[in-house]
Amino acid sequence: MLKKELTVLGNSENIISVAQNLVDSHSIEQEDVKFFISTLRLFLEKNKTHIMYPFVKKHLDNQFAKFDIVKISKYALPVTFNQLTKKVIINISALGKRSVASIDVRDLFTLIVYGHSFANLILNSVPEFLSANISDYMSSLFLKVFAKKFGLTGSYFELIPAMRYIISLYILVSFFNLSSDKASVNAIKTSRFNPRKSEIKFLDYDFTKISDLIKCLDKSGTLPGLNAYYFINTMGNNFGTVNLPMFEDFCRFGSILLSSTVNQNNIITSRLRFINEDLYERIIKGLIRLL
Repeated sequence: MLKKELTVLGNSENIISVAQNLVDSHSIEQEDVKFFISTLRLFLEKNKTHIMYPFVKKHLDNQFAKFDIVKISKYALPVTFNQLTKKVIINISALGKRSVASIDVRDLFTLIVYGHSFANLILNSVPEFLSANISDYMSSLFLKVFAKKFGLTGSYFELIPAMRYIISLYILVSFFNLSSDKASVNAIKTSRFNPRKSEIKFLDYDFTKISDLIKCLDKSGTLPGLNAYYFINTMGNNFGTVNLPMFEDFCRFGSILLSSTVNQNNIITSRLRFINEDLYERIIKGLIRLL
C-alpha cells in the first residue's frame, strides 16, 4: 500500500505530481547529463554481473528518458516518482551535491537502481507472496536494534513472540493492505504467539500507521518506553536518515533493499544484507520478479 506521506521524515511527500515544465526548471545542466551518462556507461562495462545490470543498461540505452535529474533543496529524499509524468526523479540536492560530477559512480548506479525499483514497485500490485519473509526480516531487524536495550536477550526473552506478532501485524496491514483480522491469523502462524492470552487489544490499533506500531510495542510492554523520537533517532543512527522510509512504505522498503545490493555505495547501507542473509536473499529474488 503506497503511502502518500512519510511521517518518519516529517510528513514529506512520498511521491509527487508535478508538470514537466516545473520539473525542467529544477533540472541539472545538459553537460551534467552527458557526464552522468558517460560515467555510468564506463561503470556498467565493468559490472555486468550485478543483479540490476539489465535494468540499468536498458535505461542507459534509452538515454535515461524515464528519469529527470534535478536539484530541489526542499525535498528530503534523493529519489521519488512523478505520478503526473510517470518518470523517476533523482534529486541530487538531497545528497548535498550541486553537480553529478561530485557524486561517486557507485552512488549514481545506486540512484538508478533505487529509482527503477521504486517506480516499478509503485506501478505493479503488491505481492502477498513476500509478506511472510518481509515480516520475519523486519522482526529480525527490530531484534538486532532493540533487543539489548529492552532486555529481549535476557530475562524478557519470552516477549520476542509478542514482538514478532505485532511487527507482522503491522507489515501485513501497512505494506500488504490485509484486513486486521486476516493479518492477525497470518501473524499468529509466523510468530507462534497467542494474542488471546494478552490483555492488550491488538486489533484496536491502526496498523496502517507506523505511529500505532510504536505505540503498540510500547503499551504491550514488548518495548516499553519506545516513542517516535527514540525510534526515528535509533533507526536513523543505525541505517541512515535517508533509509527511514523503508519502515513505513512497501515500495520504499523494496527499492531500498534492492539498492543495498550495490557494494560500497554511500547512500544505502550494506548493513541491511546482514540482518538475516537468508531472508535478505529470498526477498531480493522475490522483488526482482516484480521489475
